[in-house]
Formats: sequence, structure tokens, C-alpha cells
Amino acid sequence: MKKTEKIIRLAKKNQGIVTSSMVDGEQLSRMILKYLASTGKLIKTDRGIYVLPDAMEDDFVQLQNRFKKGVFSFSSALFLWGLTDQTPNEFHMTFPNSYNLTNPKKRGIRCHQTKESLFLVGVNPIKTPGGNEVRCYNPERTLCDLLVHKKGVDVQILSDAFKRYTASDKRNIPLLLEYANMFRVEAKVKTYLEVLL
Repeated sequence: MKKTEKIIRLAKKNQGIVTSSMVDGEQLSRMILKYLASTGKLIKTDRGIYVLPDAMEDDFVQLQNRFKKGVFSFSSALFLWGLTDQTPNEFHMTFPNSYNLTNPKKRGIRCHQTKESLFLVGVNPIKTPGGNEVRCYNPERTLCDLLVHKKGVDVQILSDAFKRYTASDKRNIPLLLEYANMFRVEAKVKTYLEVLL
């Protein structure tokens, strides 16, 4: 099989997206990506990210591929978990405290940072509306994060998210309370749960 065909097949397996790091993993030259882009068989959408011409563009997966360390959080996570009807007008991602936020901020991402010890707490894979998998904080971590940073959060969106969460058959109240204790918002979480359960 030709190397160009191998890369096209790789993109088809990955919802129409292929990255430089994927090509490196297959021990192929990145020059083939540039060639495929110059012939119109791939479209370069960002540094190191290429899509098939007929692939549906998925901003979530583009940002995840560009900023691999980031985790979708806050209103982006609410949207991905179906805990809000509102499509976010900006993407929220959380990074470790040591991460340089210059490039994500240039891309218009609303950036948040957390301690290294808490960064991976509650990270889950989730499918985007385009069917691609990205990293996102689970609903329990997301609700706690929103309560920690309550000043910048619309109270109506927060209340609606708690209502949807408590009505869900996938809710995990013990995990929510464990995270609430970890993030020091136990009293706030219990107030919502007392009203809704």
C-alpha cells in the first residue's frame, strides 16, 4: 500500500482527521501530509491537523488535537454531558498550573488552571456532537468546578445543570459528594441536593 493511501486510511479511521503525531506513530514522513494538502486530498485546519475534504469540521476535536494537555470543562463540559440547552459561545478548557496559556488564549479558548494533583480528577472521554472522542471532566467534577468559580457562572445555568443531573439515571451522588469535599464546596452541593432530591 502506498504511503499516501495509508495516511488517507488513517484519517478515515479517525472521523476524517489525521494529525502529524499520528503520522509519526505510523513512522511516515510529515512531508506526505504537506503533499496531500497541496493536492487537495487533505485540508490543513491548524498546525499539525489535517482533515479529509468531505469530513465534518469538529471544533472540539480540533482544539483537543491542538492542545492535547487540555480538558474540556465548565460550560463546554455541561454542553457535552447534556446538562444545558445552551450551546457555549466560547470553549472552556482546563490546564495544569504549569501549562503556558499563551497559545490557547490566542485561539480564543477560555482557559482555567488547576493544581497538578487535581488536574486529572474526573477526566472522562466523551463523544462530541460530531462523533469524535475528546477529554472532558465528568458531570460531578464539572458541577463542583462551577461552584468553586461561582462568580463567573450564570445562576440559572447552574440551577438547570443541577436539576438535569439529579434527574439523570447516570447520576453518581456519592462521587459528587466526594468531589465536593475535595474541592471544598460540600455545603453548596448539599444545598442543591436537599432541594432537588
